[in-house]
Amino acid sequence: MVSLVPFVTLALASVSSAAAHPAYGSLAGLSREALAEIVPTLEYRRAAGPPPPITYNGTKLVNDAQHPYRRPGPNDMRGPCPGLNTLANHGYIPHSGIATPEQLIDSIWSISPPSL
Repeated sequence: MVSLVPFVTLALASVSSAAAHPAYGSLAGLSREALAEIVPTLEYRRAAGPPPPITYNGTKLVNDAQHPYRRPGPNDMRGPCPGLNTLANHGYIPHSGIATPEQLIDSIWSISPPSL
């Protein structure tokens, strides 16, 4: 008797991850046929290369009296992300280390708005 396990395993492994994440199934929602038609018409451009070295050697942190450093307490949560830990240690997000997405976004924008 032939076992179906290898066949089923292969069939499941070959299913595109797009089934789980349909937003990532195609580029800009284009079908494979549309991509096959568009891609050959694209022009190759060489990357500009890395940015030049930074010439500023001064202190990069700002001594902000409103957000002084406070060491985490025994009940404060800290994780592997140094950025989030810094935000909590300086009071941009709750010192407990537990923040809502809105608090994270507001704190990051208050420090340095990303360039759009």
